[in-house]
Amino acid sequence: MTSLINNKTLLNLQNKIFTTDLLPDNIIQSSLFDITRDKKHYFLQFNLSDKKLPHQGFKIHVSCTEENFQSILNTIYNFCIQHKVSFKYISNLENLLNNLSGKSSIWSSGKFITIYPESLSSFKEIITQLYSLKAFQLKKGITISSDRRYKDSNILFYRYGIISGPDVNIYNPNSHTIEYRDYTQTTYKLPSWVKEPFPDNIDDKKTSKYLFKSIIPFKALNARASGSTFLAIDKRKNRKIVLKDAKPGFSEGGISVITSLKNEERNLKKLAKFNFIPNYLGSFTEDKDYFLCEQQMPGISIDAFRANGNKDFLDSNQRKNTIQIYKNVITDIISKLNELHKNNIFLGDLSSTNILIDEEKQTSSFIDISQSFNVKENKGKTLSSFRTTGFYDKNIDILPALEQDNQQLGYIIISMFCRANMFLFIDKTGEMTINFFKKYASLNQIPKIFVNVVTKLIKEPNLDLTKLQDLLSDDKYYPYTMNDDIYSINSFELSLQKNIYLSQLNHLNFVEEKLTSIDSNTDFIFSDKLQFVVKNIIRNNKVTFEEDIQNKLIDSVKLLNHLLVNNLTDPQIKQLSIQNIFALLLCSIIQAKPQHKEDIKALIHAVNISYQYSSPTEGIFYKTTLLSNRLSPYLSDGTAGMLMILLKFKKKFQDSTYDNEIYKLSDTLGKHYMPQNASLMHGLSGILLGLMNYTKVFHNNGFTDFIKENIQTLPYYAFHFNNQSIIVNPSFQTLDINFENGNKGIIYVIDLAKKMKIIS
Repeated sequence: MTSLINNKTLLNLQNKIFTTDLLPDNIIQSSLFDITRDKKHYFLQFNLSDKKLPHQGFKIHVSCTEENFQSILNTIYNFCIQHKVSFKYISNLENLLNNLSGKSSIWSSGKFITIYPESLSSFKEIITQLYSLKAFQLKKGITISSDRRYKDSNILFYRYGIISGPDVNIYNPNSHTIEYRDYTQTTYKLPSWVKEPFPDNIDDKKTSKYLFKSIIPFKALNARASGSTFLAIDKRKNRKIVLKDAKPGFSEGGISVITSLKNEERNLKKLAKFNFIPNYLGSFTEDKDYFLCEQQMPGISIDAFRANGNKDFLDSNQRKNTIQIYKNVITDIISKLNELHKNNIFLGDLSSTNILIDEEKQTSSFIDISQSFNVKENKGKTLSSFRTTGFYDKNIDILPALEQDNQQLGYIIISMFCRANMFLFIDKTGEMTINFFKKYASLNQIPKIFVNVVTKLIKEPNLDLTKLQDLLSDDKYYPYTMNDDIYSINSFELSLQKNIYLSQLNHLNFVEEKLTSIDSNTDFIFSDKLQFVVKNIIRNNKVTFEEDIQNKLIDSVKLLNHLLVNNLTDPQIKQLSIQNIFALLLCSIIQAKPQHKEDIKALIHAVNISYQYSSPTEGIFYKTTLLSNRLSPYLSDGTAGMLMILLKFKKKFQDSTYDNEIYKLSDTLGKHYMPQNASLMHGLSGILLGLMNYTKVFHNNGFTDFIKENIQTLPYYAFHFNNQSIIVNPSFQTLDINFENGNKGIIYVIDLAKKMKIIS
């Protein structure tokens, strides 16, 4: 497959370096000598202060809207030039608009500009002066949830936190101890020794009319800075409802999120006759936020439906039932979309989150219908102003309204089986997605009829949906077979290597960290400093630590074991990534002495107790954090990672304690074809590496066919261009050539398979 892409786009995809296209209007040329950038050029910082900035303290955030960001930037720039105050701002328009849409994290949403005062007194002086500026008196902005509002300002907020690093620890200046780590909670927080500088603001005086009185939210379904969705209790009628919130200031595509929620309210009322669309139950305003109450529809999202482990086409005991479930659900979705289309209703935005599936009844519902309208009543109306990326390709804009829905449905059905639709973030033609899905369908024996339905919806969106329903009524569900792979592994490896050479020639930044940044002051539990050491261990490179670091590694193993046994309720432990734990275990095993074996075994046991999920049918997986619902099979933080740890333990100590568990972990990895990405640390390549290491240690060839078949799938995860191949990053947002997530890691695994004569 060859897709059209220019060299500038390719470079941006690989490195994600953002172009600066926002500057103050009246820029002083000399100030351009005082700027610094983060490595991705997301922010541009003017270093105007005469003094060195402190490690921590109060910082000021200035928010904005799509309409006023330039005038706010101009005012802040002029003020900071005059008063010699350092500040940074989001310097790329696309990134800023993304921030203002609420798509950024709750931590960053609304934070257009960050001002860095030199001291507490300068902080108070700066924010007071900014508040008094006439240019800021009536400016609109976005409420920043991690900050406290200054008085009644719509754009000025502040918080206490890290200003200049080098770490994210907040230190008590009196005891010189760590008080807490910054960025661990999204609400406003002050250290114990700091008094609130401005104890009176408008937010302290707010009262609620409905919220938490007659309407009680009890579970967040979707959290965004621009507004969240909750399950709530309506005490007035003693019923569960869905409560949607839209916050002022946020907008997307020029449409405010409040206007969008009001559009949904209008559509719920108009489409009340359809029992698969929620009923409108009411709406209200609280402190400028707009709230919509609607019926709670039964079911789970398509992503949750796919993730449920009770459906397997390869398991002969489950196959017949799995086929029937998919047949019934897909038929139901198509029939309901057909019913809407017969009534000239265009949905506009279809994705895996706005269709719910009731697995028990095998029926579906449509939710989040703010884009919908009647195509006959609104002939001149612009079609969907917002669509969810990953559920449409580049041809959608030339399609009539109802055909747009059909194309999106094709990609939605793909997402019911796997995440191939996410490759649309990189390849807008859809060819990469379709090729991946066909390969996935072939390996997993998915019935040909489902592949045909998907292909028709995407390639022939003008088809009659009734005919698709008839097609699905056929009781012949033969497996889809892909007779010939469209890629040669040898050619693929060469094209991966070619891209690395070209990247070197073009000076692209892909250099990985060096081992030398480890020292005895490193926090081996909560920092990620050991992650790059793990990459050396995986490569079987010699890793040697000084004796003091060896001792600290074992001390960290003992401490972490104590924390996991005795302090599971501690917020830091709850958020501790298992990736950090795996790195500590691997590094400790490599450097351990015989007397350290029991300490390492104790930590392995504690990890299995707290993080492991085990099912007789699904196998063994690991939670990525104690609070996470995500179960990982991967090398960095899941099944393959623990497999590597236990294999290293067996080799180091010549100990067979974990032999049975090693087999169970390997068996888990050998059950699943084509996970969502190919990367070494977070995808398929790491799974294959784990199974190859098992094969070498135990001289067991039971997984050889599985390894060989899955290596043949690796090219389907890559973007192909001018005889180059570049691996799609696990985020699906960029292309990668590095060892962890890109070309280098894939080449390493292919070469190992060749050395082991698994492939030729």
